Amino acid sequence: MNILKSLGVILLFLLGCSGGGGGGGTDSTPLAETYSLTGKILLKNGMTVDGDTNDPNNVIISNNGTTIADTQPLTNDSTVGGFLGKIETTVDIDDYYKINLLKGQTVTLILSNALKHDFDLYLYDVNGSHVGDSQGTGSFEQVIVPESGTYYVDAYGYSVDKEGDEGGNYNIIIGQTALDSSSIKSQLSSTFPMVENEVLLRYVNDEYTATTANVQLSTLLAKSSIAIKSIDYSVTGIVRIKLEPSTALAGTTQTAFTRTVSKTIQAVKALRKSPDIAYAEPNYIVKGQLIPNDLLYVAQWHYPLISLPNAWNITTGSSEVIVAVIDCGVVLAHPDLSGQLVAGYDFISDVDNSNDGDGIDSDPNDPGSVPLNVFHGTHVAGTVAAASNNGIGVAGVAWKSKI
Repeated sequence: MNILKSLGVILLFLLGCSGGGGGGGTDSTPLAETYSLTGKILLKNGMTVDGDTNDPNNVIISNNGTTIADTQPLTNDSTVGGFLGKIETTVDIDDYYKINLLKGQTVTLILSNALKHDFDLYLYDVNGSHVGDSQGTGSFEQVIVPESGTYYVDAYGYSVDKEGDEGGNYNIIIGQTALDSSSIKSQLSSTFPMVENEVLLRYVNDEYTATTANVQLSTLLAKSSIAIKSIDYSVTGIVRIKLEPSTALAGTTQTAFTRTVSKTIQAVKALRKSPDIAYAEPNYIVKGQLIPNDLLYVAQWHYPLISLPNAWNITTGSSEVIVAVIDCGVVLAHPDLSGQLVAGYDFISDVDNSNDGDGIDSDPNDPGSVPLNVFHGTHVAGTVAAASNNGIGVAGVAWKSKI
């Protein structure tokens, strides 16, 4: 893609020079001067080309995945330029690449023209078993590598040889490519939890009639051999489609790889082609996360790292659990500790270090003495069990526990 852009810049530059003062040419007269361009274009390290394309200068090397060996090896830093579609007398709908990947890396498929083509991305482990996919309808598809190891990446031409699509170009990028919000919304994957055989959609114009919609939806899905079981309009603006159970397929078996195929996703793809439909989605299964409304929770970046929102769905602590914090005391009047404390104790016997004018006693209040004391005990106590979801301050790990 960068090569083509560079060529375009060079050609535009030369054409501009030819039509300038040196040649004096116009649209009706030939150019006075012509130029020849010679040289070599070199690919940077890591850039490679699909083994089977329509380029007459390259010998076709199949990477269609009919066997494990029928794949194209790549290095981890690869950027691939490929083609899916008609090649001479055959139709190329799959390009398989073998590559060693690291946990957390992304594999991103970029389409040359998402308005004309619908290409999908699949990931298989070293044994050829399906481990991930991205089957959306936008310009980008992306999968995240679950564990470090050897994988096979499949660029699949879902739309190739359908409705006149003779194929097109794509790029595959290995790395940490971030998708924009519109690309994320268009993503579909069999790995996302969903209610199989159910689709939710909304029309651009909510003034549709059920009768008209029934006919249109049945026609759209019939093109993909998908039958409708029922259509529910009971929620204003939302149409809920239930597909016939027999339309859910376990997978499409190939010689070396088994591609997971969901008729639910196929139905969504078909419905998204209609300009009358604002959006179509699977009926996703989602799990709530308990997010507290404390004003400073957004600054507690470390809590999501230990999956506290998921843990809070299960428990927020117990008043029967008392946590002992051995530190420099606490600010007893702090609003985030109100109701969270049981009787404490001051263990500091040295009057010079106690900051409260006396030694050991039953008063754990921290009077503070900046910069010697930065209220560390209050910080720790708040992390353990600050009063949470009360609209002020911070959140604690175990809201209902005591200190």
